[in-house]
Amino acid sequence: MPRLHPLAPSFETPSPIVARRQVHGDIIHALVALPGGDRVWSASEDGRAILWSIPELQPLCEIEGPGPFNDLALDPRGEILVSAHDDGTARLWDATCGEPGPVLRGHGDFVRAVAIDGRGIATACEDGHVRLFDHEGRLVRTLGDGEGAWVSVLLHDGKVIAGRRDNRLVVWDAASGEERPPLYVAETRIVGNRQWFLAIPSGEPHDGHRQTGPRALAIGPDGVLWSGSEDLLGWELARRERIAVRRAAWQVEDIVADEAGVVVAAHVVELWDRQGVHRQLPGPERGASAVVRAGDHLVVGGSKGELLILDPDVAEPVGRHADYVLGLEVDPVARLAATGDSVGTVRVWDLEDGRMLACLDRWPEPNDHPFVFTGDGRLVTSRGDGEPVLTIWDPRSGEVLRELEGPSDRSELGGVRGLTMVTPGVLLSGGHPGITRWDLASGHHDRLAGRTQQVSRLVPDPSGRFVATLGWFSAGVLRGEESDIMRTQEHLQIWSIERGVLLHTYAGRFPEGERFGLDFGAPVAVEGGWISRSGARAGELARWEPAREGPVATLDLGGSISELGPAGADLFALHRPPGAAAEEGDEDEGPSDLLTLVDADLRPLGSFEMPLRARHVAADDARIAATDLDGRLVLLDRQGALLAELDLRGAAYRLALAGDRIVVGMADGRVHVLAIRG
Repeated sequence: MPRLHPLAPSFETPSPIVARRQVHGDIIHALVALPGGDRVWSASEDGRAILWSIPELQPLCEIEGPGPFNDLALDPRGEILVSAHDDGTARLWDATCGEPGPVLRGHGDFVRAVAIDGRGIATACEDGHVRLFDHEGRLVRTLGDGEGAWVSVLLHDGKVIAGRRDNRLVVWDAASGEERPPLYVAETRIVGNRQWFLAIPSGEPHDGHRQTGPRALAIGPDGVLWSGSEDLLGWELARRERIAVRRAAWQVEDIVADEAGVVVAAHVVELWDRQGVHRQLPGPERGASAVVRAGDHLVVGGSKGELLILDPDVAEPVGRHADYVLGLEVDPVARLAATGDSVGTVRVWDLEDGRMLACLDRWPEPNDHPFVFTGDGRLVTSRGDGEPVLTIWDPRSGEVLRELEGPSDRSELGGVRGLTMVTPGVLLSGGHPGITRWDLASGHHDRLAGRTQQVSRLVPDPSGRFVATLGWFSAGVLRGEESDIMRTQEHLQIWSIERGVLLHTYAGRFPEGERFGLDFGAPVAVEGGWISRSGARAGELARWEPAREGPVATLDLGGSISELGPAGADLFALHRPPGAAAEEGDEDEGPSDLLTLVDADLRPLGSFEMPLRARHVAADDARIAATDLDGRLVLLDRQGALLAELDLRGAAYRLALAGDRIVVGMADGRVHVLAIRG
């Protein structure tokens, strides 16, 4: 009997996570550590601030606020807490036991941020003013012109430093109230209200943040001011000069600057040492919103109220990503696998021994930006936040071989969303407005004629002459209109690569009462065309061909098809039989799915019940691999007989079967390369 053998020590790879606990009912906006590093206050949108022991995460006392806590700051002696609230107040508390003190009044709107030093207290308010108070809560001075909304504030060396949402960073003398020359002022128009806003940059590029003013400020022991927004900037205050730019994944929510370097809460935890070397550590579920150093630990607050305790001295493990594995590609000829995470880092793995060969994080960025092996020993990754759009790598060494600049159309929202190789040296990418064809040797690119948007999948047919794509837009796009988010549908489109034109467009059904129509799923290439869900019924397969309008054959499996993929020259369909759905929201109850094998002409070859509630399936011409939400991995033959199984110790997010290797990307960032032996 075969057995599954881990090739690299991914099961034993060290984790920096010391403890984690769900502690609040909403986003944690701020964390402060008391002297000694063994106690930390967390302040949340749920209206509570809680004092925790570290690293045990046992609650010691709790404060009930007058609504959400927007920010929390601690005086240098560790005795006084000051908090910011939506009711137009800031409040003082005893830092050791939470006893209430004076209330700081006089604000005309939400108080967004607070700071405290040995001389006084500063508050940043939505009413366009920064205010200074003494430690007894008396108003000393009001700063600002009453315009915009102040979202961050810092007190340092007799200066008040504050960031405004419309993208400016301003400095005042705290004693006199005199405004110093600002570190920068950018032209940004803010549209929205208290619940949401849109920042619209205008004017020429500048030395500050790209869109909105800094939401987080911190000063390190070297006197460098760090401001965080869409990126992380370092400032020399004396010269009023930007001296460092650090790219962070996602929005910077909080900053720690100390002797070890700079730590940022930006979905995951980003660290830069004093030499600027960058690494990432995991964040809480659904992203990091606050961070503080407490003794030897980092304490991280989450956007869903989770607290995470990290050991920053655990080196970034070679067997895991900092976040869940979002993408997985295999080059069976080069014996390589590539995995990508939700913060834009791609790692390359040797299928022979399971080792990580390279970490491709030259420009980490958020969201699902695809990558693809070229078939000649190279790897292409994409970017969506500026040019160049594509980077060609040597995947074994991590060396950048070439960067290709893409279309200059800045309406290409979200950048490249899908990649595929169609013939040697020719690649297709899908973005916001259309499909782009690339010549990797010359760097030349051109657009295929035809309208589409939000393309997530591109699947060439075996001849390389045609490609099927999945787009996400409303029907008006085909008439040159803007996509209507309320009528967004999935569209299957077939293109001629040789002629560079769109041949056919098929819209998925729009179920009655549903907001979105999502009905095709990823098409699978077969000789002469593709097979996907039909777009008409959830349990129906359809065969599509370039030369013929509409599906040329269909097969109704009944129920609903959840996954479709190649199985050698054939295909598998994972589907739930009619009437077998579990209760809504219950993933554990109910019968297992069925797996049906079909040939390229949609003739059934056999069907069997899966031994688990499969969530990911991969197959070849002899075997089938599948995982469930509990981390069970099974290997089956084509008749459904169990050949081998393994406990992955967590939920799998991606799965690939490549000959005698199985590659699994996990929800906690681990990557397993498993050998099938025996």
